[in-house]
Amino acid sequence: MASPDGRYRATQKADDDTERTEIADASGRRLSVGEVARLWRDDAAFAAWFQTLLAGAPFDAYFWETPPVDAETYATRPYEHRCVRNRWGFRAADGADFAEHLA
Repeated sequence: MASPDGRYRATQKADDDTERTEIADASGRRLSVGEVARLWRDDAAFAAWFQTLLAGAPFDAYFWETPPVDAETYATRPYEHRCVRNRWGFRAADGADFAEHLA
């Protein structure tokens, strides 16, 4: 799935319980975790497109997982995430859960 501006492409592979997503630029070079994190912060169009990737996951409820990174691997590890089906669902959100942090 290409981003609306054509600068990025997501490659997704799914089975019954997981969907794996990799992100590359228009030339096909996979982006690093650091590049994706910077784009979330600095590029509103990229962030909106990324949100559509998550919203389009084929599961009603899922866990979003990424491989671990540290200061040494952040800039070089290719970005990927997995949406892992949560068959049990989640309880309804309650605004009071985070009220102390959002005041």
